Amino acid sequence: MGRVPKAFQAWADVPGMATLQGLLRRHPADRVMRMDAELQRR
Repeated sequence: MGRVPKAFQAWADVPGMATLQGLLRRHPADRVMRMDAELQRR
């Protein structure tokens, strides 16, 4: 749990994603799409 995947780090850097409330407020599908977009951007 100590190491954070690069994709998750980039995804967590998106404004509004840093807080737990921000994570809970988003729909799971939206989170997956954002992660996928980050992966394809690299």
